[in-house]
Amino acid sequence: MTASTNAPLYAGLAFFAPEVVYMLFGSKWTGSVDLLRILAVWGFLRSAGNPVGSLLMGMGRASLAMKWNFAMIFIVPPALWTGSRFGAEGLAWALLGLSFVMFIPGWYILVRPLCHASLLEYSSAALKPMLIAGVAVASAYFLSSHIESSPLRLTVGIALAAPLYWGISCKVNRDWVNAMLRLAWGGD
Repeated sequence: MTASTNAPLYAGLAFFAPEVVYMLFGSKWTGSVDLLRILAVWGFLRSAGNPVGSLLMGMGRASLAMKWNFAMIFIVPPALWTGSRFGAEGLAWALLGLSFVMFIPGWYILVRPLCHASLLEYSSAALKPMLIAGVAVASAYFLSSHIESSPLRLTVGIALAAPLYWGISCKVNRDWVNAMLRLAWGGD
């Protein structure tokens, strides 16, 4: 559910990074567009994995979370130090790389023992929304790319991407659509 809700936002940031950077910070910051794109993908992966913490707490396995985080002390700082040697983008790539490298170990150590989800089930739950969002937002990006004005291009992009994401989700991510409808209309 978290991945399905966040995916279009992060995909939008990744595709429309030039417009977002220009509108928020001005033309002097256009050099940070690639950095925003990398961090948008990293942010999505972090948000998709975030519910694992709730799973651990809900199942009474805070000790497993502590062990995982203790192990990360020996992995994350050296990776970030190495990435930082290549500037801000190197640091962003290090964060993104860590997310990819730790995806399967995180599933194997944290998720699989508690809810018995297969790697395919876990990957699908985490990555299917990003693929749907990628298709919807990429389509909107290319359809609006001829518009010169950044605010207008972003507005048109959102106006195109939102119904595309909803429509595709109605076909291939129906559980999330039903949950959103129940949330919006207060149904059970």
